[in-house]
Amino acid sequence: MISIEDLTCDRLGSWGATGRYDSWAQAVRLAENETTDQERLARRAAELRLDQYLVFGLYLQAEGAAGRLERGDVARYVHEFNTDTAVAVIEHLLRDRGDRVTRATAGVLLNATETRR
Repeated sequence: MISIEDLTCDRLGSWGATGRYDSWAQAVRLAENETTDQERLARRAAELRLDQYLVFGLYLQAEGAAGRLERGDVARYVHEFNTDTAVAVIEHLLRDRGDRVTRATAGVLLNATETRR
């Protein structure tokens, strides 16, 4: 039997490979499920090098809850994880939107996202 944390990582990996909205949506729903062991999920995501996808995926979920997510954002930025961290990708997204952002601002946003986990 596959654990919810491993299934979440599978969906994160699929999102990272394809940029598909449904893979992202499944991953964040599983990550936010009350039965998900957040410590185990964070550990598994780090072991599989999906931790930055997890952080960015949850950030996008928070943006969606605030009404600021464009469906294309889910696929548009995911390829940047080949070279960048979640903070750098969040900065890029905000610059593209015309929002004034600094590394400190992105760090605050990232920390807010991480505390939701």
